[in-house]
Amino acid sequence: QQAVVVGTVVQPTVVGQPVGVVQAVPQERVIVYPPPHYVPPEDGTGAVIGWGMYMIGWYLCCFCPPFGLFFWFAAACMHYIKPEHERKRNPTEAAVAQISLLTGCCCTVVPAICIGVFAIDWEDVDV
Repeated sequence: QQAVVVGTVVQPTVVGQPVGVVQAVPQERVIVYPPPHYVPPEDGTGAVIGWGMYMIGWYLCCFCPPFGLFFWFAAACMHYIKPEHERKRNPTEAAVAQISLLTGCCCTVVPAICIGVFAIDWEDVDV
């Protein structure tokens, strides 16, 4: 141990390493991701609005069929008209948009096929 003299600066050490000395360490780019359960506030708001429009679409589909499609496609458009970097930050809203789009497409194509099948004059078809 060294003798301490009044007026001198003592450098504390821990196991041979000076305390409080910054060592040069190569810096790495560290990407910090939010926890998996984290939902940005704007994503939650967009998802709630999207689910509301989706449910209104189903209600209208039951009582006034053509108008339900407008709400489903509008819910999808609200998400897909945003810039790409904003869409990537809103995964919950994206899920609602995809479900709404799929529902709208299915409820457009299936009736169109049914109308086409029933529109055929089956008496003229040789089976």
